[in-house]
Amino acid sequence: MVRRLLTVVLLALSQSCPSALPIVSLSSLSAQTPASPDSTSLRGPRLALFLLPPSVAVAGGFVYANNAPWHAERKPFHLHNGNDFRYALNLDKAGHFYAGAAFADITAAGLASKGMDRRSALWYGAISSTLTQLGFEYKDGLAPDWGFSIYDVAAGALGAFYPWLRERHPPLRETQVKLGYARRSESYWRRKGPDGQLVDDYVNQTYWLSVRLKAILPGAIARRAPGFLRIAAGWSIDETVDGAGGGSHELFLGVDYSLRDLFGRSRSGLLRGLLDVLEYVKLPGPALRLSPTGRSFWLYW
Repeated sequence: MVRRLLTVVLLALSQSCPSALPIVSLSSLSAQTPASPDSTSLRGPRLALFLLPPSVAVAGGFVYANNAPWHAERKPFHLHNGNDFRYALNLDKAGHFYAGAAFADITAAGLASKGMDRRSALWYGAISSTLTQLGFEYKDGLAPDWGFSIYDVAAGALGAFYPWLRERHPPLRETQVKLGYARRSESYWRRKGPDGQLVDDYVNQTYWLSVRLKAILPGAIARRAPGFLRIAAGWSIDETVDGAGGGSHELFLGVDYSLRDLFGRSRSGLLRGLLDVLEYVKLPGPALRLSPTGRSFWLYW
């Protein structure tokens, strides 16, 4: 279980590019530093934090492009003009949305730890994350079989602004995007062999939209419902996906829960930071697969 959990956390942080991971202090994710009198400016350490993810993305993209198996066949920068809406049945767009949200939240937490007010931090986090998505996507613009995808960047940008929108609109605060990963199928790895990458193993990824149960139950029942309990809708693809439009979508409905709501009052900044990261990870729980065929699972994530 611990090994799988660490796999998901790393996958969450590296979703857009396997060669670049953000440098994050977990304790800073839950830092309760009061906003400074100059709480909206982007200067000094704040500017460095703002620029760090895009810079790592661009540098990581160049390193990856120079060491990729297709390096000798790389092309001048070009747009994607092939199967952008058939590859992975668009589940990759969910991956870009998810990565955009995660990078924005992490960057915003770092800015808040330097005294920036939360809304400004989320706004700058969204911009930084969008630039990060552009940096990651640039490497695809050099690959012979891919290309720079405007739609991938758009999905990432939408995700980047999700935490900011969630802060401004109370109903959205009850939602959380999550990722579950378990290697249930070897179909992707049989096709790709040693060239396979964890971030492209979409068959074994499930993206979830989790909602706090109290937010959707009627008043009297909602008051009795545990605050940590959630319900989540999941989206994945089956192992018959061939990258050219074949295969089926998988839809799930599952039980979810928030460890932050359970243990978030801890005095340990490190623990609170870890719990903030785990909010982006779907933890095991009972689930129903609704499509393409019905099936129940005691534990699914």
